[in-house]
Amino acid sequence: MNGARPSSDGAAPIATHDTIAIARSQVTLVPRQDGDAEFLYRVYASTRAEEVAQTGWPMEMQEQFLRMQFNAQTSAYAMQTPTAEHSIIHVHGEPAGRMILERTTTELHLVDIALLPEYRNLGVGSLLMGDLLAEAEQSDRKIHLYVERFNPALQWYERMGFVAVTEGPIYLEMYWRPQRIATSEDKQ
Repeated sequence: MNGARPSSDGAAPIATHDTIAIARSQVTLVPRQDGDAEFLYRVYASTRAEEVAQTGWPMEMQEQFLRMQFNAQTSAYAMQTPTAEHSIIHVHGEPAGRMILERTTTELHLVDIALLPEYRNLGVGSLLMGDLLAEAEQSDRKIHLYVERFNPALQWYERMGFVAVTEGPIYLEMYWRPQRIATSEDKQ
């Protein structure tokens, strides 16, 4: 079932999937803690599991590779975006994913957003992105992100109004601009 339906707590409806509706009050961001590393690895591994399984490697080798890649990504994010906010996404009080966001005076840099498979396609990401779009609109800031060109989320970003500004062999750099900024930049 697709579309919106009212939530039981009176909050605005979000998206539905089968018979589940996620309301704003059911999704929270909690600052990352030192003890969250294993959960964050599970989230990361869930985004790459299908791709790595295609290698035909034994499970132990897949696990080693994913851990190595997770550690490399974690280090790179720490070096490249040291002021970013690292949050655990909670749905109904349960850890469901992660979001890394860096705020500057001119933009919101969405470094990463990922959900465990059981929380995907429920409207959680759209709800959080809606919050970011509203913040960007209110503060006249762009939203900036990078996405792999074969990532299924690419179409979702495009539906949300993001536009590719540079294209590399693996990643697309994308921006979303509030209407006031888009209009003034278009006139220049």
